[in-house]
Amino acid sequence: MNTIPQHILDALEGWNEYILIGHREPDGDCTSSGLALNWFLERRGKRCHLVSPGPFQRPELDTLSSHFAAHVPKDIDRDNTAVIILDCSTIERIDYLADEIKGLPVIVIDHHSSGNSFGDHRLIDDTAPSVTFMILHIIEAAGFEPTEKEAQTLLFGLATDTGFFRHLGAHTPETFEAVARLTAAGANPNQIHRQMYGGRPLASKQLLGLLMHRARPYADGKVMITFETLEEQQQFGIENRDSDSLYQQLQSIEGCEAVALIREEKPGECSIGLRSNFFVDVGKIALELGGGGHARAAGLSWQGSRQSAEQHIRTALEAAVHAVTDK
Repeated sequence: MNTIPQHILDALEGWNEYILIGHREPDGDCTSSGLALNWFLERRGKRCHLVSPGPFQRPELDTLSSHFAAHVPKDIDRDNTAVIILDCSTIERIDYLADEIKGLPVIVIDHHSSGNSFGDHRLIDDTAPSVTFMILHIIEAAGFEPTEKEAQTLLFGLATDTGFFRHLGAHTPETFEAVARLTAAGANPNQIHRQMYGGRPLASKQLLGLLMHRARPYADGKVMITFETLEEQQQFGIENRDSDSLYQQLQSIEGCEAVALIREEKPGECSIGLRSNFFVDVGKIALELGGGGHARAAGLSWQGSRQSAEQHIRTALEAAVHAVTDK
């Protein structure tokens, strides 16, 4: 993690009121970075508002989503308020909230290298494993330590964005040094693992089994693709999705390098989740198709049929796999 610039620390002190916003369809890192920074600023005497465009579709976020409002409060003091946008590489990722914050100073804290530059104060570190990792360093650079509640939330975000650390490679000691400091402050990895993977209903495992059964190999088994239909979304419910477990199972298949999960979200609209094991940069593929993410975990939205989404993503993944294996 690079040193936190003084202008960022000054920006987090310079206003009386802050609006903290993450991206649409928030994940654990986005949600947790907002919560932890909100609590830190509040204990420094700031008035804070957590706002999200939603929807909160991940079951591991059930206990966290109630902290977020859907709109910016109308009674803010616009002369003494700044916006903090977290885990967003473009302003478009906060959806309709971009209109609600017009005219306010913006601080951006993110770990994605792709996207369009925006904001008045920017802290971008694409070497950071999560934005929560960056928030920990902000707290420490300001001369504080995280409280137990902050530490638990920061470790949850770090764990979710790294797939409980399985996306990390060699030479990443800073991440585990951060974990050591968070557990010393009271964070509980066992509870976080249970929050991420435990307490799921039988329906979630039935859906997982269905998607596993449907998975098809391509490129001599190096690419695995599966899909969820709109009817299955209605049958099983969004709350019973268990994407991370599905990715783990598919990525553990012998010879598999890249995985795609295509979901029909609405008629004519799909989401595509991408994961890779070692060589394929799925973040680059997602960016080329209008999405984004990291080298080993990324995603995008697709306007069109599930069949057209599968055709395009299969072509892209097969080309990427051949590019690295045919050398």
